[in-house]
Amino acid sequence: MKAIDRLKYGFRSKEYFISIYPDHIYVINYKDIIDFTANNIILEFNDFKLKIKGLDFKIIRKNNCEIDILGFFNSMEIING
Repeated sequence: MKAIDRLKYGFRSKEYFISIYPDHIYVINYKDIIDFTANNIILEFNDFKLKIKGLDFKIIRKNNCEIDILGFFNSMEIING
């Protein structure tokens, strides 16, 4: 199984859910959007921040706890604190 195939199953805890595909990202239970550009996203959760890098990011759906992002995923980094 390729690494990108493993990402399709997502990251899940009791507090959040993150599903990453090559051209789509879906997140449940984020706290805030710290930064959003066409190439970078920083989302805040209760005990960490998630930096996502890619290309052509566009929000296609958003409410107070869910965000649906169209674009091409390259990498991500967890920022503690």
